[in-house]
Amino acid sequence: MSDTKAMIYHVGVRVTWKKTRGKSYLNMYRGSEQSPLDIVTRNETIAEMNKNPVLISQIMTAIGATGKAVQDFHVVAEYGRKELGRSNFYEQGE
Repeated sequence: MSDTKAMIYHVGVRVTWKKTRGKSYLNMYRGSEQSPLDIVTRNETIAEMNKNPVLISQIMTAIGATGKAVQDFHVVAEYGRKELGRSNFYEQGE
């Protein structure tokens, strides 16, 4: 395999979001150190995960955090990372 191909990771994360209720909001989260939310991604940092709208929308759909009441959805912590392999299609910089 070529070293220029992007690495694929299995990552345990914690995500948080705000859900509006009337004129106030509730802080919600999913994932903890004992029971993280598991995702598969090519992103190497939390900042890259938060900048990827496709990944964020897939996580939101998977945990049922959809609708107009959901605001400020983002990844806040990473609890574990395991390399699965290299991508057959994507290059390192993509």
